[in-house]
Amino acid sequence: MQQLFKTRCTGGHLVVYDDRVAIELKALGVDNSKTLFYKNISGVELKVQAVKIPFISGGAAKIIIHSTGDQKLEGGFIKVDDAKKARELIESKLAQ
Repeated sequence: MQQLFKTRCTGGHLVVYDDRVAIELKALGVDNSKTLFYKNISGVELKVQAVKIPFISGGAAKIIIHSTGDQKLEGGFIKVDDAKKARELIESKLAQ
């Protein structure tokens, strides 16, 4: 259960572990987590919501992780570079 990557999103934090992907929200008195294991993930979709502008904005993207059984994880307003890195990590884990 090693954490490979963690970034901020609208649901809390998008965290890529070596065995699963989760969106976690941990704050004062709140501990919510939505998790999908790699064996259930069928695909990853990345939608750019705002273009990255150098020195001004990191942009914004939405990452959608599809799973069997019509389940999905959605994380919005992630920096474009972070969303691309998360997608690459998830796809590399799916290829193994």
